[in-house]
Amino acid sequence: MYPSQGLNDMTAKQQRFVTEYLIDLNATQAAIRAGYSPKTAQQQGSRLLTNAVVKQAIAAQHSRQLEVADVRIEDVLRDVMTIAHTDLHTLTEQSGIPARWSDKLKALELLMKHLGLAAPETHQHVHQHVHFTPEQFERMSDDQLDRAETAYKTLATLEREVATDEARRASFGARSKDVLA
Repeated sequence: MYPSQGLNDMTAKQQRFVTEYLIDLNATQAAIRAGYSPKTAQQQGSRLLTNAVVKQAIAAQHSRQLEVADVRIEDVLRDVMTIAHTDLHTLTEQSGIPARWSDKLKALELLMKHLGLAAPETHQHVHQHVHFTPEQFERMSDDQLDRAETAYKTLATLEREVATDEARRASFGARSKDVLA
């Protein structure tokens, strides 16, 4: 970056990427929504996240979002503790919608991600299993990032399969109790 280069020097696509990235913190999807080719979106998203001007714009816009939302880390942590200690039955009664563990975890994950308490999606899923620093991610080659994403997809698929199996077992257990009663 040249010393005179600033936030106003971003292209329209880069500015759109910043806005789109802050929606779900998914660089690939943000690149696609910003107008980059779906074929190269993953590489473009990764490249854009390492661009100093784009990083600065993301940080500035993220700070504004936090101010507007008037959310403090202490508030989120208090709510996380409340949710973590509230059983699913009570959550279902309070919301009127059947609560599942995956719902609770996803809500917490999104809140924490948007507040900067967790790494963005491209890092977080790997971070759940392997501890990389942001600097390590920045130094990774596209091939290494692709391999990490493949590993995540494999683990996410396995996680869904296990959750489905657990739900089936729980459902079977509930039906068995009804039959025995």
